[in-house]
Amino acid sequence: MKTTTNITTICTTLLLGALTADAMATDLGACCVPDQDYGYLCQILNLEDCHALGGYFYGAGTNCNSPSVECVTLQGACCYQLPDGSQICDDLEEEACVDLAGNWFGVGVDCNDPSVECGEVNGACCWEDASGWQCMELEDYKCEELGGTWYGVGVDCTDPAVDCDPEPVDGACCADDDYDGQYWCVILTQGDCFAANGFWYGPGSSCSDPFIECETATVLCDPEPGAMCAGRPNYTDAGFQAYFGGGDIAVETASPAITGGFVLTVFDLGDAAGAPTDSHFLLDRYSHASWTQNTLGSIFGLTVDGDGAIYVSATKSWYMDVMGSAGWGGVYRVDPVTSAVTTFAQLPNSGSSLGSITFDCEHDQFFVTNFEDGKVYRLDMNGNTLGTYDHGTPFNGSAPAQLGDRPFAVEVHAGRLYYSLWNDDQGSPSGTLANEIWSVELDFAGAPVASTALLEIELPTFYSNSWSSPVSDLRFTGEGTMLLAERSLTSIDFSGAHDARLFEYECQDGGWVQMPKTFEVGIIPNSVSGGVDFTSDRYWVSADAMHLGSADTMYGMQGLPIAGGSTVDSLLVDYQDNLTNQDKTLLGDLVIIPEDTAAVVCPELWDLSVDCVNGNPPYDYAITLGVSNWDPNATITHIDLAIVGSATLTPSSFNLNLPPQHGWSLNTLLDGAVNGQEICIDALVTFATGEVCETTFCIDLPDCNTLPADINLDGVVNVDDLMILLGSFGDDCPDGCPGDIDGDGAVNVDDLMVLLSAFAISR
Repeated sequence: MKTTTNITTICTTLLLGALTADAMATDLGACCVPDQDYGYLCQILNLEDCHALGGYFYGAGTNCNSPSVECVTLQGACCYQLPDGSQICDDLEEEACVDLAGNWFGVGVDCNDPSVECGEVNGACCWEDASGWQCMELEDYKCEELGGTWYGVGVDCTDPAVDCDPEPVDGACCADDDYDGQYWCVILTQGDCFAANGFWYGPGSSCSDPFIECETATVLCDPEPGAMCAGRPNYTDAGFQAYFGGGDIAVETASPAITGGFVLTVFDLGDAAGAPTDSHFLLDRYSHASWTQNTLGSIFGLTVDGDGAIYVSATKSWYMDVMGSAGWGGVYRVDPVTSAVTTFAQLPNSGSSLGSITFDCEHDQFFVTNFEDGKVYRLDMNGNTLGTYDHGTPFNGSAPAQLGDRPFAVEVHAGRLYYSLWNDDQGSPSGTLANEIWSVELDFAGAPVASTALLEIELPTFYSNSWSSPVSDLRFTGEGTMLLAERSLTSIDFSGAHDARLFEYECQDGGWVQMPKTFEVGIIPNSVSGGVDFTSDRYWVSADAMHLGSADTMYGMQGLPIAGGSTVDSLLVDYQDNLTNQDKTLLGDLVIIPEDTAAVVCPELWDLSVDCVNGNPPYDYAITLGVSNWDPNATITHIDLAIVGSATLTPSSFNLNLPPQHGWSLNTLLDGAVNGQEICIDALVTFATGEVCETTFCIDLPDCNTLPADINLDGVVNVDDLMILLGSFGDDCPDGCPGDIDGDGAVNVDDLMVLLSAFAISR
């Protein structure tokens, strides 16, 4: 026997409660309400109240902290005290801040605002910079950014517990450096071990100790492709705009004594594919009027960052040299738009000058070698020194750094800093110690971990003699091989010619193996001038004596076939397009900027969710869109959406900061579309580079006429639907029946609760 009357009585009571309540909990959600002070303020409301206030409803169950909600919350920075006496800042509503006896800074003010001061949060921090070990009271995160050791809130640098040890004690560390589940043993300081999420066994412990419970790490070379960091300059100078297209670009440094006086020149290699070999390759070139010794002095080292800015380092190796405005430790930056030269960094140097420089695009930093003290300097994007790496014995103040303790070329590859070590040369042959290539692992912040230094390559001696010229440039190709270019130096302040070679090494079975290729640079053998890079089909080196003859004398760049070759099958570029003067010993470093193969890669857009909002046509739809930036280099800064017809999107314009290989979500309200139909949206996407692309995506709109609990399909859930459900309450209907809202084959309390939760909602 059915108990219809009792069920009806119960349901009527529940219904009256539902109708008299302000709103059911399941109806409430985040609503962006127009506000004269904050633009849009987030409040928790139901749909009807939100629309009544002219707001945008994000859906039942959302809250003001949801990432998709794009309006101001009532939260603000709150400083309050923890049980240990330290101060902390959280974003809280005023009432919650008052409950914690905190100091509230107002709606919309976050903890990063300069006006927010939470009392004592500093503690002693020990870190090392170019001048040695330092101690300063800092916040913990600032200390971490410096790679330092933090001693806690309120601890000052005079505390006996603070030990800024210039020589931290090493010990065995078990660490899973690549998070593959395999723990390896390496020798690290306690701080470096903790930074690598490792377990430290104490000072003086060794990986061979019997109580060490992980394997000793075996460092193998990595054959992965080299990083393509260099971006393209776009100088506004008409001399550049008129001639340079989207092809490969070469940049080369030269001595102040070069004919014409330009110590830096940019070359357009866009026509290289059709250029003749073993002859004068006439191409377009560009040098700004300021790129002379008057501004830059003598420079050799060269790198280009991701935005196309050029960086060069001071040298004293041209025999007749000029000191630039930043001194012998100067690093200069050339703006990628204006061509203007500014001082980027001034490293400590009394006259020994610098070696080479490289840009680490993974960590947005630079490494520069300093012949003065034999250290590799690590610089941030503003030229500030983040730290130094010393390969050999500590600098004793006697400059320049001695052979065997003098890094030269630098390049970052596969999480390690590779560097050449200048051990001997023609002027000071060692007889026992060859020039070498080393590498050292970079930690999570991009700092070298000294205990991981590894000898990678010993260079072959020159001819039958017991010496070779130092490697001044190294580069990893798109195939992962290592290119090495020597430079004919007999000291840091004298450069010769015809004693420098080009090598290629391949990673085989965990080690670097020299390739059996013949690279004949110049018509006088071994005329590499110290720089190397590559394009898709050639290896390019700075070169002396590529041709010698009347009106056919060429010094500049030689593009060799990747398989090996000589001037006969090479492209030859004279530095200043002057075929009468010999520029022996006057060419320097070389960087290739890859061709602009496309433009940017357009992102993918799709619908994450589409929900019906109002009950009467034309219908509104709350849409959450997914955006994936598939471009490997460019950041998305703006997206404009447009739709054909009378339908509108609000908002339709979005400011973003979406990095490469990242995704995000956007929320918009679609109004006036045809119910249940497909609609297509055009997106105009703008990147940080200024480039734009267009893409179109389509969305299937739901049928807003149907509600799960609208049993009689009249567009509203009301008493009529309730009575239909009650009429079949308790029935089993595996083949379906009107009251079985949830489709489980029975009409029961579950269906009743679905109906009550949707009561009075209409479409």
